[in-house]
Amino acid sequence: MSMLLTVLSGYGQKSGIASLQPVNVDDVKITAINDAYFTDEGIVVVSPDEDPEPALARRRVRGLENEGGASLTGAKLYSYTYPSVDADGNEVTLSSLMAVPTKMLIYNAKAKPNNLIIGCHVTITSNYECPTEYNKSGGTFSWMTDVGMLIDYTRYDAVRNPCCLVIMPDYEGYGVSKNRAHPYLYQELTARQVADAVRYGLKLYEDNIGAFSFSRFEDGWKSVCIGYSQGGSVALATHRFIEENGLAEELHFAGSVCGDGPYDPVAHLDYYMNDNGETYDGTNRTGHEQATVSMPIVMPLILKGMCDRNPFMRQHTVSEYLSQKFLRTGVIDFINAKSQDDKDRQYSTDDINEAFRNMRSMVRAIRITTKDISPD
Repeated sequence: MSMLLTVLSGYGQKSGIASLQPVNVDDVKITAINDAYFTDEGIVVVSPDEDPEPALARRRVRGLENEGGASLTGAKLYSYTYPSVDADGNEVTLSSLMAVPTKMLIYNAKAKPNNLIIGCHVTITSNYECPTEYNKSGGTFSWMTDVGMLIDYTRYDAVRNPCCLVIMPDYEGYGVSKNRAHPYLYQELTARQVADAVRYGLKLYEDNIGAFSFSRFEDGWKSVCIGYSQGGSVALATHRFIEENGLAEELHFAGSVCGDGPYDPVAHLDYYMNDNGETYDGTNRTGHEQATVSMPIVMPLILKGMCDRNPFMRQHTVSEYLSQKFLRTGVIDFINAKSQDDKDRQYSTDDINEAFRNMRSMVRAIRITTKDISPD
């Protein structure tokens, strides 16, 4: 384990990531535009050319409504691609979602955002969980995901007035780059790619004020990074990247809101491997058991991301660090399945956790059966 933690300690080191370049709005390509309606059942996405009434039938619409129920609050969803860099400094095309607040979708009235939310999503293992996948006509997407809750920041009503523009990058390895490996917890690289998504998305927005559904920001607007879990780590890393690379003024940056993130991958894994319920003060105990993890996929994700993308680790393979017993669970196949076009052939983090729970139950059942028939 000590060798693994030593290797991990170099994971977040800088590795020649290319310097920032001036933003050219011609390098941004909009790939999808749809309307998002907010209902109690979820986020209903329809094409701008589509009559929303069938999609909204029998659904209670959240937000601003007049007496006749004709005034609906929602958002315009824009998927776009933008240029960034990979771990070697080579140009790579990545994708992001931009959610633009709209006061009344039926009348296409514009809402002026007062702030910019830089949304950093949680750990995912399937492509259909990434932000741009929410921008598909004919879908109803749950509020109970971090992407859904981040889109909710665009909602304009009496309670949430004013509202926010939200930019949510897919991260390398998802969206348009789903066939590439995801550099999981490679914090500085992902922070650079998120910063590029925001700079290009903001340029796209500001250069099209008066067109599309874009309106000028309120005076004194700020940008804030928000994220939970992996997103918390990415949000904090992006915060640091913005400050260290002189982007705070350009982005009107105010700070970050981070939750439960693996900010230090070495300390995070050391906790999982070695902590047996001790807390920081050493006087109280938690329910954590040494060498147990709540998400078995985390370690393979980190190792695969390092071996595939980090220049310090490319001479290694995942099999050098994971036992054959663990590899035989199909864990690497679970990760690689994100590039499948068929959603049913991909595995979400919930799917993988359930698979491991089933495997554990089978092992316990076999042990019980063996004990029952033992001569002893």
